[in-house]
Amino acid sequence: MRINLGNKVEAWCGDPSMGGWRLGVVVWGNGHQYNIRWDGGDVVSGRIRRVSVRPPPPHLEIPADLEAGDLVEALDDRMWKLAELVRAGDGDGEGECTVKIVGSPSAITVPPSMVRVRQVLTDGDIWVATYKVSMAAAATQPSSSLLGILLP
Repeated sequence: MRINLGNKVEAWCGDPSMGGWRLGVVVWGNGHQYNIRWDGGDVVSGRIRRVSVRPPPPHLEIPADLEAGDLVEALDDRMWKLAELVRAGDGDGEGECTVKIVGSPSAITVPPSMVRVRQVLTDGDIWVATYKVSMAAAATQPSSSLLGILLP
């Protein structure tokens, strides 16, 4: 996927095991590194390597078969972080979900709008949902080495 000036992207912030994807817009780039203006503010990141930048994943409805123990991403501190579902909402998109952010000692309760299906961008620029362990194993090699670290 080619990333250009003005593209909306997500950038991995933090270390590989405890960071998250943060949304922003590319304000400078040379194909190897990018500066990103984060959503909701004027703050511009320092230079971020290409391997840590991706387009935002497409929106997917929360699947009906989502259950406790599945991996999702939860919006926490302006970043989409890997989380384990502790308790799903009521199934109609109205109830709150309880998730445990990976690396965090406690669970948090969030509205469904702050939970999204975990997806991996493959080398062929195809998004693959990986909220079930069997789905993660079937996904092809992610295009980013960081994503490879995050696969269970």
